[in-house]
Amino acid sequence: ALLVIDMREALLAADAERPSRVAAVEGLVARARAGGHPVIWITDSGAAGLAAGLRPAPDELQLEKTTADAFESTELEAELTILAVEQIVLCGLGAQGDIEATARGGAANGFEVIVADDARPASAGAGTPRGEDGAVPLLGEIERVRLVPPAEIFA
Repeated sequence: ALLVIDMREALLAADAERPSRVAAVEGLVARARAGGHPVIWITDSGAAGLAAGLRPAPDELQLEKTTADAFESTELEAELTILAVEQIVLCGLGAQGDIEATARGGAANGFEVIVADDARPASAGAGTPRGEDGAVPLLGEIERVRLVPPAEIFA
């Protein structure tokens, strides 16, 4: 399943890489749909305010979260279980490390997690778990999480 997280105009306005990020997410959504993969839209404000060109199809699930980790504050795990999903692909934006938090949550819940490397912010947000030395583990170093270029996903 493809999880599109917080691709809202308000967040994109300050994103210097907006054109390439939106194009990468649009490509992922198109390939997921064409391949019959579920697309799930996760925001902290509902579908209102999504970036132009990014709209959920009528049959696509939309979840509104209240925490950085979408697994904590939505029925995401239950919905993925109903759909018999074992692997999730994350892309989008998100304040305070929402992509990272949801990736960690997915891995902790037993899902294989792919993070679309060029279709998400590069920095870890506040509240990101840190190692004993205080360093933020790279997403690719977390068990069950892989970083993959968007062009290679659903190809």
